[in-house]
Amino acid sequence: MYVLVEQGGLTSVDVGSWDTSNVTTMSRMFSGASGLTSVDVRSWDTSKVTDMSWMFYGASGLTSVDVGSWDTSNVTTMSRMFSDARGLTSVDVGSWDISNVITMTSMFYGASGLTSVDVRSWDTSKVTSMTYMFVDATSLDSLKLGVKFRFKDSTGLMEKNAVPYTGKWKNAQDETVSYGSTAGFVKGYDGSKPGTYVREKIK
Repeated sequence: MYVLVEQGGLTSVDVGSWDTSNVTTMSRMFSGASGLTSVDVRSWDTSKVTDMSWMFYGASGLTSVDVGSWDTSNVTTMSRMFSDARGLTSVDVGSWDISNVITMTSMFYGASGLTSVDVRSWDTSKVTSMTYMFVDATSLDSLKLGVKFRFKDSTGLMEKNAVPYTGKWKNAQDETVSYGSTAGFVKGYDGSKPGTYVREKIK
């Protein structure tokens, strides 16, 4: 579905009542729709969709998108799904079933407005690539992680060592659990201490 690709002047679109029950690809659907400030997709049936790559790429006018109830159980690729969606401050993907996803390459690349991402229900056992997943997600200071989540390869999650940051990540529920650096966090998180991990700041 390349219906709205590169429609930079578009500010709104009525797609809430669309029947998407037989759609298998939503790749690039809102790609480049930089003027879009809202889109109602919360009731879409995505149960047959396998490809969500580049879906909101460059949709920099969106501050939020309600995709929390989507059925993603058949999706295999989410590459660049929210890449360069710089206006997004949050995205509700915490309850998604991503157990069949293989690639998440650059999924949040350049999503510089995101302050937190909830992936606590994610089972990443089939994921082979998270390359550049968080590159230039410069505001990302909080990650909610679950028991079946593992970082894969070079995610690009940035180090923050300058004041007010210490460079460490801490479990907000148990501050005895911490990692001395972002690299250590990405390498060391094994699912045994799930919870909300936040960047430590100088008190």
